[in-house]
Amino acid sequence: MFLWYGGELEYRLRLSESINLAVSFIPGYPDLMSLSWGISYHMPKKEKRVQ
Repeated sequence: MFLWYGGELEYRLRLSESINLAVSFIPGYPDLMSLSWGISYHMPKKEKRVQ
């Protein structure tokens, strides 16, 4: 379902330097109200070797 008048509210809580807990809410009343949560992990970047 596509909502013309939708939006998203998201909050991220940092648990450590590379792990976040995310909570998301989409208020599309009266058709849809969605609440979701998840964990995101940020992988460290590899440094390029110069020879």
